[in-house]
Amino acid sequence: MIVLHAITDLEVGGAETLLTAVLQRLRPRLDQIHVAYFYGNSWIPNQLAQQGIVVHKLPSAYKADPRGVWALCKLIRKIRPDILHSHLIQGDWAASVARTLARSRCPHISTKHNLHYFKGHPGWTQGVDARFNRRLSAMITVSQAVAEDYQAQCRVGTDRIRVIPNGIDLDRFSTPETPRAETRRALAIPEEAPVLITVASLTAQKGHTVMLQAIEQLVDTFPNLIWVIVGGGKLKDQIEALADRPATRRHCRFLGNRQDVPDLLHASDLFVLPSLWEGFGIAALEAAAAGLPLVLSRTGGMVEVFAGPEEAALFATPGNAGELAQQIRTLLQDPTLHRQLSLQARARAEQYDLNTIAQQWFDLYRSLVDGTGL
Repeated sequence: MIVLHAITDLEVGGAETLLTAVLQRLRPRLDQIHVAYFYGNSWIPNQLAQQGIVVHKLPSAYKADPRGVWALCKLIRKIRPDILHSHLIQGDWAASVARTLARSRCPHISTKHNLHYFKGHPGWTQGVDARFNRRLSAMITVSQAVAEDYQAQCRVGTDRIRVIPNGIDLDRFSTPETPRAETRRALAIPEEAPVLITVASLTAQKGHTVMLQAIEQLVDTFPNLIWVIVGGGKLKDQIEALADRPATRRHCRFLGNRQDVPDLLHASDLFVLPSLWEGFGIAALEAAAAGLPLVLSRTGGMVEVFAGPEEAALFATPGNAGELAQQIRTLLQDPTLHRQLSLQARARAEQYDLNTIAQQWFDLYRSLVDGTGL
């Protein structure tokens, strides 16, 4: 079976991380895997190539550049994929148009990775996207919340939606390569300092500005508190400037995109993801696998994964800095609760093993190729 993935970019983010991890698991089971992308300047393309996955950089000087769509069309004609699987808005639209131009009849799957899919896009994109979605053979959503959100926005029938959650490599996050004390020394963080960590792109969605307000409310109680921020994004300069104030300056460490995230998690005491909205929150799952207790926004897929009769995280209302600060304070001051939530978070993470998720992708591919449907 030959599978072609089309994705908007290969920067470091949740969708890109998921794609890379799942394809590494699927590579031995498929004849060929190709990944076509429009832009991105991270280590991900090389990482995919090292796994025997063929990576294609499409020409794209701007988002609507037709050269990229035409290049994707020619690629479809050349490799004749059995499955076309697209991700993110530009990847979805380009794949749909290119498949039509190539006169390919291969099944087309789109994965929807986030809530409020059209937030930040012009109003007309929702209608255009709905037209493209009518051509899909199947749609994957990473949580039930995303499925319901997308149905409400685009009126997609439930018969074509398959909820397949994100998964993680449990072994990679369970044990650090570098000891905790050594990682802290490299970051100039004292061993006794309470360390909060957030792994997320620096965008409005992820709520970094809310977290900065929470930090201001915490430093009187925890004067040596450190917040480690891992990730890059278009708001990097703006958020760093907001953090460069007397109340927060010495408490923040901006590390950019990193490949040693497991080590950074194990060097921390608490994971915080203050997103204003979130389709799934794969970074929270990675932190849970590392045994960190979690403080999360009560939104989207994070509620599905970590809430329940025995909540495996503390939750705060999205955008509420005071509530976020109080939940962090509670965990830092209660060692028993800290330990309890650490164990419960790890137990939840074990339910999202990457091998299981990869099998669900493969089963969907096989059913569409065989014509047995969803």
